[in-house]
Amino acid sequence: MVLADLGRKITTTVINEEALDNMLKEISRALIETDVNVKLVKQLRDNLVDAGVKCYQPSKGKSNIIKFVGLQGSGKTTTCTKLAYCYQKRGWKTAVVCANTYPIIN
Repeated sequence: MVLADLGRKITTTVINEEALDNMLKEISRALIETDVNVKLVKQLRDNLVDAGVKCYQPSKGKSNIIKFVGLQGSGKTTTCTKLAYCYQKRGWKTAVVCANTYPIIN
């Protein structure tokens, strides 16, 4: 429930510096409450707000993997499809692969 509530808060937030800081605190709190390692949460938070970290730049001629992780219904599939279409228009070969985390029960 903590992560579901967090998802609702994120989708309704208007982004400014104060809102970003509050959102990062909420994300950090939710991750820690769901037993994510505190050091990993700190590293994630530091990497999100550090302007010195270079953005991901895919390279032509080799495989590039972009992983989308998020709450159910948060728009991952739509975003992935739009991104793949954007790259296809630029001449890239794309593939969208679903990697469901729920166990399949026979």
